[in-house]
Amino acid sequence: MRSKLHILVYFLLIVLSTAHAQIITTYAGNGTYGNSGNGGPATSAQLAEPFGLASDNTGNLYIADMMNNVIRKVNSAGIISIFAGTGALGYSGDGGPATSALLYHPLFLAVDNAGNLFFTDQNSDVLRKINTAGIISTINNTPAGYSGDGGPLALAQFTNIAGIYFDAAGNMYLSDYGNGTIRKVNTADVVSTIAGTGTLGFGGDGGPAIAAQLNHPYNVVVDAAGNVYIPDHLNRRIRKINTAGIISTYAGTGVAGYSGDGGPAAAAQLACPWHCDIDNAGNIYVADGCAEVVRKITSSGIISTYAGNGTSGYSGDGGPAINAQMIDVCGVAVDNVGNLYIVNRTWPNVVRKVSNCLSAVITQQPVDVNLCNTGNAVFSVTATNATSLQWQLNTGAGWNDLADDATYAGVNTSSLSITGVNTSMNNYQYRCKATNSCGPVYSVVGSLIVSTPIAPSITINATSVNICAGTPITFNAISINGGTVPAFQWYKNGLPVGTNNAVYTDNTFANADIVTCNITSNNLCASSNTATSNQVIITVNTPLTPVVSIAPSSNNICATTAVTFTASGTNGGSSPSYQWKKNGINVGTNSTIYTDNLLNNGDAISLIMTSSNSCVTSPAAQSNIVTMNVSALLTPSVLINASATHICSHTSVVFTAVPVNGGASPVYLWKKNGMSVGSNSNSYADNNPANGDIVNCIITSNSTCLAIPSATSNSINVTVFSDPVVTLDHSATLCSGSSRQLDAGNFSSYLWNDGSSGRTLSVNNTGKYYVTVKDNNGCTGSDTSTIISVLPVPKDFLPPDTAICDYGSLTINPLPGYKNYLWNTNSTSQSITVTAPGEYWLQATGNNDCKGRDTIIVELKQCLKGFFVPTAFTPNNDGNNDLFMPMLFGVVKKYRFIIYNRWGHKVFESTDVRKGWDGMLQGTKQDNAVFAWICTYQLEGEQEKVQKGTVILIR
Repeated sequence: MRSKLHILVYFLLIVLSTAHAQIITTYAGNGTYGNSGNGGPATSAQLAEPFGLASDNTGNLYIADMMNNVIRKVNSAGIISIFAGTGALGYSGDGGPATSALLYHPLFLAVDNAGNLFFTDQNSDVLRKINTAGIISTINNTPAGYSGDGGPLALAQFTNIAGIYFDAAGNMYLSDYGNGTIRKVNTADVVSTIAGTGTLGFGGDGGPAIAAQLNHPYNVVVDAAGNVYIPDHLNRRIRKINTAGIISTYAGTGVAGYSGDGGPAAAAQLACPWHCDIDNAGNIYVADGCAEVVRKITSSGIISTYAGNGTSGYSGDGGPAINAQMIDVCGVAVDNVGNLYIVNRTWPNVVRKVSNCLSAVITQQPVDVNLCNTGNAVFSVTATNATSLQWQLNTGAGWNDLADDATYAGVNTSSLSITGVNTSMNNYQYRCKATNSCGPVYSVVGSLIVSTPIAPSITINATSVNICAGTPITFNAISINGGTVPAFQWYKNGLPVGTNNAVYTDNTFANADIVTCNITSNNLCASSNTATSNQVIITVNTPLTPVVSIAPSSNNICATTAVTFTASGTNGGSSPSYQWKKNGINVGTNSTIYTDNLLNNGDAISLIMTSSNSCVTSPAAQSNIVTMNVSALLTPSVLINASATHICSHTSVVFTAVPVNGGASPVYLWKKNGMSVGSNSNSYADNNPANGDIVNCIITSNSTCLAIPSATSNSINVTVFSDPVVTLDHSATLCSGSSRQLDAGNFSSYLWNDGSSGRTLSVNNTGKYYVTVKDNNGCTGSDTSTIISVLPVPKDFLPPDTAICDYGSLTINPLPGYKNYLWNTNSTSQSITVTAPGEYWLQATGNNDCKGRDTIIVELKQCLKGFFVPTAFTPNNDGNNDLFMPMLFGVVKKYRFIIYNRWGHKVFESTDVRKGWDGMLQGTKQDNAVFAWICTYQLEGEQEKVQKGTVILIR
């Protein structure tokens, strides 16, 4: 009784939900992504991810065509146009026509009571307005944040506005999505927060809305009484704020889902409530996007599905909205007459309309009618809210209305009668069209199936017909034209067996038993009721016992020796299978032999033979077990060592080999630098090793069961240190009065002929000197230096001491005949010129390479100072008075000397006190004449001076 009650309740819910179904259609968009169709029917236009919707009092619908960066308008005649934006992405145009402005992804829309359109721009960061004259402006464009309560809208901060709504009094409500608040802008343009704390979450039901938490509220609506409703998106609820400011959960349990239709909205599950809108009666329509439906909550709080069947797709236009498929349901809007508009965003990029008109509903559908050859048929429906009914026929060329005639009666009633059905009408289709002021609704299709008389037949098959005694066999019957529920009777040797089933199983067969089956058809058009199958004859065999044994080709072996195991069996049949096992693990192939070269001591080899005979006492036979005796392989090795590895030249080294697993008498082969040396002995003596020699040894073992016969030892690298080389100064002469440091070089120890042990030995006379050294390696070396004679050194080669003017210069000339010169001024010239008093010395190197030093002292003397100029000069190249120049005595700091002819032309100019005029101008001798000169000069310690005068050129 309980289950029947559940079925009745479910049926009533279905009837109630469809009894007043509204019709869904596509209102805007042709189902493809794009931007076209302006000026034509909205259903032919392309949209690009439409998002928000809004309707005005005159029946216009506004669409936020997000990816086209425009707002589209569909008028009451269904014609679409651009209301704002150019299609280019940007932000401009304030103060001008909205159709010339640039928008950036408009999302949410609302129309106020005066007909002004408000929308969010710049991805919900900007709030803009288009007045009734079509002029666009920005009313809020502040940085993202949360501030401004108590002040004007233009200065307030928001974080993603996700909904706009106007109440009857003209107050604006904004869903501050990112801050989790609802903001209100009253008619005096003052902003306040009416819900939410600014912290995302859930809490506060039963208390002041401003103390409650919201979690990303999408949109906000207000009913006629002033109650505020909020889709609290991530809390999966609709929250309500009453006129006293108290918040509560109006719909949803907080658990994501899709349930609760027909009951209180507060007990229902919402998947993800996005946008909502409210009609004039206070009913709320919620875009439950993740469930792909629109839910309706009546003013009494009862929830139902208003549009969508809960599956993702795009279908159902022209039929009840609750049977339609929708996808990406993100925006809804209700117009003044109660029509609902729904955005299906990313695909198919359309806006759909659910008419408020109550269409006809067909609650009982026609069913298929089956007839045999001829007869009469009836198709029936039950329809409510229909003003007329019309039956239609489709013979394969499309649907046509029927009229009453000799064949059809009741074509405008709920029951269609068909008289005189024949086989030519097979597969005719019928449906009923129920019509009212909302348009037609069609029933499901009922088919007329007219069959011709047919004979039943049956064939049977068996899983096996050749068996071993006691083996079960399953028989299957395949019937043709047996009807929907044929009856089966199985026979064994003519006696009834089995049950009324298409399958019969038996394990009690004797050899030559015969099995058949009869069928009784319930097909209405069967020409006869029964049919008998083919015969199946069974062969039953006596069981055999398979036996198998195995033998190895050898045992007592060395590891890695290949052993072949051979099987001998009986009663294995024509093609027995073989499974070899090693220690219980499957190995080998399906063969009578198995070869293995990886055997270990104690390995157990066996075989299971499976007989191919169909009748055996047991199909598998287990062989004897062969246990292997395997000796492990030995690996020879050898290690060599040396009496020494770091030696001095001409030192002997003895190498000794220590073998492992070499057997009683291994063979030794010594190698030096890859070449054979020594003899077949465990030692090798090298009397003259060279530096870098590499010595190793190869042994060949005479043990049995070897992994490898030979082994190579480690290599020893012999380092032979060279004797230290001492290079003393071998000069046979010594300059008089000097000493020589004999340096033996950098070694560990020294022994000189005088018994000293330092690195150096100082000598100052003729004689033979030698040293013996030892380096860090302990190797020794020696050298000898012999001085035969003592040579004289240069001396007294500079002139006597002298004096110099403070502005003059002096050339010092030593005696000639020396090999090299080095002055204390670092000059290597034979002579130097000095301009200052002081002590000067020269080191001279004689031709015997002995060096001597001499010194000269140059003192300062008092000298004439001043400026002197001759009055005439004779440039005749005789070496006397050929150049004209001033004579300056003193240290000259600045100097410029210019000469002019009587015409004022410059004939000479110099800034070098050592340069004078030779009476030439550009290669031409000047005639006897008087020339004017001017000289600017400065001596050290004096002011700059200018002197002028004339000079006579005489040739």
